[in-house]
Formats: sequence, structure tokens, C-alpha cells
Amino acid sequence: NKVRQFSSSVAKAGTLVQSPVQVYGVEGRYATALYSAASKQNKLEAVEKELTTLQSEHKRDRKLLEFLSDPSQKRADMRAAIQKLLKQKNFSELTMNLFVTLSDNGRISKTEQVLSSFGRIMSAHRGEVQSTVITAKPLDEASLNELRSALQGFLYINPPK
Repeated sequence: NKVRQFSSSVAKAGTLVQSPVQVYGVEGRYATALYSAASKQNKLEAVEKELTTLQSEHKRDRKLLEFLSDPSQKRADMRAAIQKLLKQKNFSELTMNLFVTLSDNGRISKTEQVLSSFGRIMSAHRGEVQSTVITAKPLDEASLNELRSALQGFLYINPPK
């Protein structure tokens, strides 16, 4: 299985790097393997930037979206097209390996979910905490500052290990 090969290639060089947040499902396994590999090579930010670029193109380019989600495409054709696209954009070997593996395993349709899972991992890596606040009416500046202060009280500046 290519997922295991992608993930275990890092294991041969040492232990897998634990992601800061657990993501589940097939897309979680791919995202976690990519995080571990990129972390080992100190290329997390570069890979994240590449994936963000791809994600915006994926949403914008209708032909690319249709091509990637077309089940009638042969895996070899899909792989060749993906490699050509990523080489044109000078993307890293890590990003190329992710998409080649997704293609080879017939999981390229999971691209959006893998990118989203990797984004969640990177958000946790940076210590970002997401919250949604719903109010009956827009908050004035004083209320907004009070809310920010209250929310920051729930967070650790330096979390305990």
C-alpha cells in the first residue's frame, strides 16, 4: 500500500513525528504522513504554502477539478498530468510524493479533504485555536475587547508539557 510506503519512508530515517492534533480517516492518514515527512525535513511552511497555492487553484480551475474527480481517467494518465503540473510550478518532492501517492492509490478525489486536514494540523502546529462567537447584535469596541480578554483566559500562553 502506497500510504504505508509514504508514511513508513520517514520511519526508516527515525521515528515518526507526532502531529499536534489527531485527524481521522483516509485523508487524516495522508495529512499526518505529510506533516511527519515535512517536519523531519524542516519544510513544513514551504509545503503548507504549496498546498495553499494548490488549494486555491483547485477551487478556481474548473477543468482541473473535473479532471481530478473523473473516475474514468486512468491512474497512469492522472499521475503523469499531476507530475507535469507540479514540476511546472517547481513544487517540492514532498508535495509531489503526496499527490503521486494519492493518484497511485486512487485517492486523488480526496485531495480537498487531505488539504483541509493538513491545514488543521498546521493550524494546531502554530498554536491557533478557532472559536465562533454568535451575538444577537454587533459588538461595540469595548464589548469586543472584553470578549477577547475572556477568551484569552481560556488559553495557555505556554501549554504544559
